[in-house]
Amino acid sequence: MSASYVALAGIAIPMVHWFGMVGFLWSWLAVELYQTATMMQLNRQMFLRSGSPSLANSFRLVGLSMMALTVGGLQLSHTYSASYRLQVGCAAGACVVFGCASFFLFGIWQLLGQVRQRFVDGQ
Repeated sequence: MSASYVALAGIAIPMVHWFGMVGFLWSWLAVELYQTATMMQLNRQMFLRSGSPSLANSFRLVGLSMMALTVGGLQLSHTYSASYRLQVGCAAGACVVFGCASFFLFGIWQLLGQVRQRFVDGQ
């Protein structure tokens, strides 16, 4: 999967030339979507005994990633000439918002309980 980042470098150069930083962000999203699909395939193979993982979380991840990319692009277009402190503050704020949304959107408490139970049961 590290080869996908080599491909990203090749794709990103013309994308940045044509579309600026937003072109790089879209290229990065495409590579991450490829990696997500690859991870889903590997998870299906690994968890054959316990059932196939749901695609619902993958679709949620894609939707959340696209929203985050859109917000990042909007922030970039409005703060590119602002001070670095404001840029970092806006980026950190967006990360906190999307992180909190992810926590509830993906049911992290339930996942932590399942992982904890596996360690307790010794599986």
